[in-house]
Amino acid sequence: MTSTETGPSPPAVVPITGIPDPRPPWVDALLPRPAIEVRRGLSFDNDPPAEHSSVLALTAPSGRFVDVRFTLPSAPPSPFASPLFNGYATAGLSTAGVGAPGRDGCPGYECAAHVRWRHDIESSCGFGEDGADMLLLANGDVMEVGVMQMGGKARLFKEYWTKPSPDVETLPCVVAEGKGEGGRRGMVMRVGDYCQGIVQGEGEFWAERWEVLVRDGEEGRGWVRNEMSNTVGVEEAKVGLPCLWVIEEGRRLGDSFEIGGLAWEVNEVIA
Repeated sequence: MTSTETGPSPPAVVPITGIPDPRPPWVDALLPRPAIEVRRGLSFDNDPPAEHSSVLALTAPSGRFVDVRFTLPSAPPSPFASPLFNGYATAGLSTAGVGAPGRDGCPGYECAAHVRWRHDIESSCGFGEDGADMLLLANGDVMEVGVMQMGGKARLFKEYWTKPSPDVETLPCVVAEGKGEGGRRGMVMRVGDYCQGIVQGEGEFWAERWEVLVRDGEEGRGWVRNEMSNTVGVEEAKVGLPCLWVIEEGRRLGDSFEIGGLAWEVNEVIA
């Protein structure tokens, strides 16, 4: 049995709309909530797919999401990189409409949905919204198809999403949001054995990812920080990313914590 807690200010939107009654099984396969998604390829127009980033997207039942894309060391410079972050990262609120494909080139496909993402925190400082059609593939993976403006041109893009493993555990799910002076804000999300977070302020952008792994030279499993996190080598108290606090067992709705000038509060829990 799972217990769900959402608050203290739940999003004033319905995360997924248009679900047929009775609910078809493919809806939960296409739009699982909570969700852990790993990108395995990106292509533009007729280019073959390639992957130059380490991409992990976490989504909570409310539609809140944290999407972090670290540029791989061997990759060419990313067109999405900013002076503050080598890659792309964003967090905010997503909504999905089942049975509403076709707006980005996918008419007539049954197992599909149109998803929109509101970028409240974003390394490129765009802070807008975008959308794409999500298509469920026969193997359970998902193809995202949409149109993106690049260099003044509209370009068709396709992203291939999969799970870290077929039986990946998505509980517990914990979301905390942080606020500070001068518009500083952040979001940290744990879904199962994955946790990542972002903090953004004037002239600063920090992203951190943690995963439960077998630790080198040690017995058992434990939380390990991804070495591409740009907080590595930075005193945590000056950054304000409470990932280790969020992943502590027993987190409850309304739990609060202050670090690095940001006041954090847990606003969504599924255990």
